[in-house]
Amino acid sequence: MSKFGATPTIEANVLNTSSSLFYPIFQGVFDIPIVHLILGIILKTAIFFLLYLVIYELFKKHSIAVIAIIFFFYLHMGSSSTEIQGILAFTSRQFSTIFILLSLLFFIKRRYLFASLAMGLAITFQSLNAVHLFAVSIFVLILLLIIEKEGWPRSIKKLISYLAPCLVIGLIMYLRIQLTNPVGDVTPLSVEDWWNFGFANEGNDVSLMHRLSVYGYSHEMIYSVVALILIALNVFIIKKHFPKYDIASKPILIIAALFILISWCEIAFGLFWERFLVYFPDFINDIFIPWEFHKGTYISALFYIPVLALAVIQITMVVANFIIGKAADWLKLTVRWLLVEKRLACLFFIVMLALSVILSKHFYNPQNVAKYWNAERQPYAFFANEADYEYISYFSPLTWPAIVEIGEWIRNNTPENALIFTLPYVKEAAVLADRLYFLNEKFDGDLATLNRKYATYYLTKFSGMLDGLSYDDFEKTDDEGGESYVQIRERYLSLTTEDFMGLLEQYPGYNYILTEKGHKLDFELVYSNAELLVYKIQP
Repeated sequence: MSKFGATPTIEANVLNTSSSLFYPIFQGVFDIPIVHLILGIILKTAIFFLLYLVIYELFKKHSIAVIAIIFFFYLHMGSSSTEIQGILAFTSRQFSTIFILLSLLFFIKRRYLFASLAMGLAITFQSLNAVHLFAVSIFVLILLLIIEKEGWPRSIKKLISYLAPCLVIGLIMYLRIQLTNPVGDVTPLSVEDWWNFGFANEGNDVSLMHRLSVYGYSHEMIYSVVALILIALNVFIIKKHFPKYDIASKPILIIAALFILISWCEIAFGLFWERFLVYFPDFINDIFIPWEFHKGTYISALFYIPVLALAVIQITMVVANFIIGKAADWLKLTVRWLLVEKRLACLFFIVMLALSVILSKHFYNPQNVAKYWNAERQPYAFFANEADYEYISYFSPLTWPAIVEIGEWIRNNTPENALIFTLPYVKEAAVLADRLYFLNEKFDGDLATLNRKYATYYLTKFSGMLDGLSYDDFEKTDDEGGESYVQIRERYLSLTTEDFMGLLEQYPGYNYILTEKGHKLDFELVYSNAELLVYKIQP
């Protein structure tokens, strides 16, 4: 996805802007650096502040919240942890995370209506993480209502108050996508073909088995098991035999245990579904193929990390009581001062603001802060990092400066509504030009793993443009660059004038062709640099 948010293909633009409120709301400020800097700091700080409030609401201890926040920076959190542990970012996922944490806060407070509304707002910004947590929290709530035995009428009322608002908001977003469907009434490819494409394109996201074989979840599993053991110790031993160290209520410990257990049950179900995928009906597979079951590790981390922090504080209390019983008066006063809750709470705000900046890889360098302290609108190249375009080394002699330069020429010398056939193997090519393009393997391929109809449309364009090339011809494509991208490049550079005319008959309206030097076509050459050419297609 581009730095400016919306993916710049005609169909993908429509899908992105209809599936998230983030793009329509902030489209006008994506290219202002100071907005990225200021909102990046605000969003990151807000996320940690809300995390702090969630943890404090769980255990009512500032010390536990502070220890947990420190753990959140360093412990393995599994999938989707970039919102918390990653760089400062002005993205839809950051906004969604804020509403997710608000929803958790209300859920713990048993304010289920507000929790549902907050989760619905999270879905309107970025749906995947929010939908995962909503699904897990539904099962948690059902089990809580059964455990608490409040009676069926009261329990059903609470369940409806939690389900209804979020489901209504989700339905509105779904209908919005359907009403703006950019690919028309296409007959979708088979589930088997869609799965095979998704596995080839983004195997780490689509296939839980593949992801486990590549990364494994040993750290997350160990932390979860340890947290469950600690919860059991608190409920069955500490509360009965060591009340001095009993600082967590039983209902809260049960909530934490349920979230951890059900998160891993989701992962276990994902493995079961993937193993027997062919036996499930298509409408179920349409939901589960883009579901990304690995995100359950992220949900469990939101609860096992606070439980581990609880254990740290309990161990500290044991040690402190031992010291206070044995030490001199001056040491007693020192220990008591260190354990004062309010002092830690006051320090929290300063620490969180500092950590959100210092530990964020993108802005910890003062030069980057100075660079982004800029209120003028900037092209995409301003925001790009070297890591974003390292893969271009596969396409020698093509270089990043040449791509940036020709993008600038296109942006300044073509109509804003121009449509371009561009390099499908260079994801930044059309973004730098700020023009709608025909096809891009990275952007469109990722989006196609989420929607079977769009996948059908994308694969038709992909094969049609690249002379019958398909994902079955690749050994691996979920790494940018590599041999698969070399194949895509070879096919694109072999296209003839007649090939482009054939594409124009099927997809009319395109005005320009961006290609590499040496790719001779019978169109008007309107610009070139050392490595790239721009042809104009006469109407």
